[in-house]
Amino acid sequence: MVSIATFLLLKKNYSKINIILNFISVIFLLSSGWPHGVIGYAVFVGITLVFEFKQSGKLNKVVYLSIPAILALIFSFPIYSEYIFSHDLTNRVSGFDSSLRTFIPSWSTIILGFFPTFYDYMTYISYRLVLLPLGFSTLFLPMVFFYRNIKELWQRDNILKWFSTLIIIFFLLSQMPSQFGPLRWPFRFLPFISFFICLAVFYILQYAHIIQGKEIILNKKIYISLYIILGGFFLFLPVYAGFDTLTLILSLVLILFLLEHDLFNFKKSILVNFNKKYFLVILFVFCLVFFNSWNLHPFYIVLQIFSVWLLILSPKIIERKSSYGMIGLTLSILLLFLNGLPTLGGSYQRQTELAERIQLPDNVNLQGYVLSLPLNIYLKQTRQLNDIASAQFGFYDIKSINGYSPVGSKRLEKILPVNQSAHGIFASKPTLENILQSAKGFNVCQAVLMQISTIIVNKDDYAAFSHQFKQCGYSEVQSADSRSDLYVSLPFTLTKGWENNSPFVYPDIAGVRIVKHENNTDWVQIPEHKDNITLIFPRLWWYGYSANINDHILSVTADSSGSLVQVSVPSDFNGVLRLSYFPVTWRYLWFLPILAIMGLITLLFFNGKIKERLKLELKIF
Repeated sequence: MVSIATFLLLKKNYSKINIILNFISVIFLLSSGWPHGVIGYAVFVGITLVFEFKQSGKLNKVVYLSIPAILALIFSFPIYSEYIFSHDLTNRVSGFDSSLRTFIPSWSTIILGFFPTFYDYMTYISYRLVLLPLGFSTLFLPMVFFYRNIKELWQRDNILKWFSTLIIIFFLLSQMPSQFGPLRWPFRFLPFISFFICLAVFYILQYAHIIQGKEIILNKKIYISLYIILGGFFLFLPVYAGFDTLTLILSLVLILFLLEHDLFNFKKSILVNFNKKYFLVILFVFCLVFFNSWNLHPFYIVLQIFSVWLLILSPKIIERKSSYGMIGLTLSILLLFLNGLPTLGGSYQRQTELAERIQLPDNVNLQGYVLSLPLNIYLKQTRQLNDIASAQFGFYDIKSINGYSPVGSKRLEKILPVNQSAHGIFASKPTLENILQSAKGFNVCQAVLMQISTIIVNKDDYAAFSHQFKQCGYSEVQSADSRSDLYVSLPFTLTKGWENNSPFVYPDIAGVRIVKHENNTDWVQIPEHKDNITLIFPRLWWYGYSANINDHILSVTADSSGSLVQVSVPSDFNGVLRLSYFPVTWRYLWFLPILAIMGLITLLFFNGKIKERLKLELKIF
């Protein structure tokens, strides 16, 4: 949104400060690595430039407006260069798949998004995720169709057409397949829909002429009946649903009374001079929302009734043009929104309760990595080591093979086949077959090379592979307190130094020790030796690793499995070996940020001449 704002500032005034702001904001956007944000900004800029060219007919203006973003792309390209260079090593979920419409927002969710308490599933079967309401920014959407002359505004200028085009395009993007390259999980385009609907609504409210429709005329008896029914309902509800709702009801009534002092005045009711069609539409929408969530806690019924009240009040608040009223309305919507969230998750989505601490078994070897094979991502509570799944190991500061990443390693997945790569959920039997066999060229198992000190495994799987476990040095040390899981570990005597990620040495010689371990660098002391030695580091292989000893470059390759880093040390080399990682492409593209800065300086230097040539007008179009 900051990038969009700076682009509009640049379009309005092609000044030096706006050029710099747009350049910096686009760099931050590209650095975030959020593909939907980048695609959304590109779509916005593209459509805006098309409308600009259609109106002005000046291609040079379109080019100059694009230059800051192009320079930012050049500056940020090294962020993506290594990912592109390593495409043959990475496995990102792609393809064309829309089964169960996972992460595709429904039309009702978007159309009824103006209702502050309309909650709905993102998907109903495979992944239950709450879709938060858009109503916080689009509350006034239905009002503009009944209180403003949109047709006249549409014919008068192109701004409303520009907004409409953006809304339609982002709506189409939100309906793309669940899996479709960088467009996957299209619900992430919803913020753009909400943002541009919000802009369009406020533009209409500001510039469109007011129109009056047919008014509702009710007599005093009907007013009294309505308030008696509503008051009786709110008095009965706390008895039925719990007195915790009473505080919410009183708070909301107080806020509504502060917003509309004539709330209980029958002669000046909110229904006086009220648009009949708008009122009927709001009631109809309320019925849809109510039947969508009738099985939820009665707490939400209170929220929904007050949402209707806010929608009915909103035209009066807009007419008064009161900052106090607008602030009060915004806070009211926020109060409804926040009160609905705490218990909503329990009704709509699965969640795991993580204990602040768990008791780790004393005899389970945690010097190396833990590999957890049970499928336990659907547990409601985490109480012990075998309950942990996916990225939860990081929460408890436990080194593990499991983790969470949307981008997997093709070579690692050959050894550790996955059911769901993003969550590190491994197929247990193929995984055990691969890691419990001897690595080529070495008389140890692949699991030892990967420094897996403990494997959490189901009892049936352990029974099927008990012989292979014993051959690799693993033994059952303890059974889990729940379910049928076992902790299978290596002896502590075989894993000395693994807590510092010390490499496997072949042939084994005395004196090789890890001096220092950092995220991208290892320092290893190599003593004098007669034969060539091979070091296997417990690091995932990527392009960019290099090693040297006493300024002599050493050979660095992938091991026989293709997944780990292997360094060969000749017989006459000894001292401190340094293994480090640095992106390959950065060695050649380091000049791009400098080139982008030089281009920006040149653009700023000629800014005065560009402004004279363009003669930009201080308006949107």
